[in-house]
Amino acid sequence: MIQKNFNCLDRETNIYGNHLLEASAGTGKTFAIEQIVVRLLLEKEEPAAIDEILVVTFTKAATKELKLRIRSNIEKNLQLLKKAKSQKSEVQTICYDYLRPFLINDRTIDRSVERLEEALLFYDQAQIFTIHGFCYRMLKEFAFYAKVKLSLEEGDNSKLIKEAIVDHLKYLLDKKKYGPQQISLLISKNRNIGLLIEKLIKKLDEEVFIKEEIHVDTIFNKFCTFLNKSPLNYEFEKLLEDFENISSSYKKKYKGDIFEDAKDVFEIISSKKCTFQGFDNFLKSAKSINDFIDEKNKKVRSKEKKINYPDFFSFFKNEIFPIFEKLFDYNIIFSNLLFDISKRIKEIVDNEEIFTFDKILEKMKESLSLANFKEKVQNRYEAVLVDEFQDTDPVQWEIFEKLFLSQKELKAFYLIGDPKQSIYRFRKADIYTYLK
Repeated sequence: MIQKNFNCLDRETNIYGNHLLEASAGTGKTFAIEQIVVRLLLEKEEPAAIDEILVVTFTKAATKELKLRIRSNIEKNLQLLKKAKSQKSEVQTICYDYLRPFLINDRTIDRSVERLEEALLFYDQAQIFTIHGFCYRMLKEFAFYAKVKLSLEEGDNSKLIKEAIVDHLKYLLDKKKYGPQQISLLISKNRNIGLLIEKLIKKLDEEVFIKEEIHVDTIFNKFCTFLNKSPLNYEFEKLLEDFENISSSYKKKYKGDIFEDAKDVFEIISSKKCTFQGFDNFLKSAKSINDFIDEKNKKVRSKEKKINYPDFFSFFKNEIFPIFEKLFDYNIIFSNLLFDISKRIKEIVDNEEIFTFDKILEKMKESLSLANFKEKVQNRYEAVLVDEFQDTDPVQWEIFEKLFLSQKELKAFYLIGDPKQSIYRFRKADIYTYLK
């Protein structure tokens, strides 16, 4: 039956059964949830206990707010019930309509007080989670039936993934996939290695990677091939002489000795001898030379001097430096590193009992095919409220649908949301899942 309005405060409103509540921002969805929870704790001869009511939302911040507001509403109603023992008529006029049937006599008041006091006493067991938190706890609580080995606390997964990232960074350095220049750039942009790792973990969850082949060893081989195939030959002394001649035409905005950098670069280009040892120093020097001879660094007035190789410096900027230019681009390095680390983390997740967000959902979905596990989870709850339902993706909905939609023993199942507020498309939220 479709109702235009749902008044959770009206005692005549049936709060049991399946409900889909749509409401725009600011119209009281959270208010409705906190009232429904209190009614579930009070109504019927055998009402639900606080740990038998599952409330699911989609962010940790929303979870925290719901915990505070539901508790506050329980406390508020409890105080009204206690006050009703001595001031029944006064409380009748100020309490919500659904509370009035419990004010009939001292016996009904005492029984209601007992139920709410018990809810507060065991409130630390309240089942208010994000979807991932809910799935993780069920997999952990019923690990035997889900056929998973979960001996870790939830927070330990993050620690293990951090350790895996650090180990893989060392491996990538040892294998010459990244050099000190690239790692230093990554760290400097994130202030320290700890913040870099935190950012990598955060981006891993988004699973959006731009893969470019910019490993240092690959670029080195590409550069050596280019040098060996080049028909152009330059003499080291003449290149250095040319650089000294043109240097007066540029501003001296560089760190260190630019002429020593020039020697490092010109020696390799003139000899065409490529050795990986010292390549990182060559990269650093090449970057200094490229920055130094940039047009923006050129003086407004400068005297042109005769040089041996008039086209060399434009050749360097347009042909040579672009080979390894991307090794100095933070965004490309970060994306490339993210791709490399994601492959390693996937191996760990697939081979060990470590649960990323997506892995938790996939494992939950998989485990629901096991009748004993599914039954254990279903028997765990008397009522389920799914908040911010518009941000549900197909996998999350399949979990809810299999567990709760057709469960006859469940007293109440709520889907609460507003498709106009969906903001998590980048987290795979799917409006078509909502409409279905």
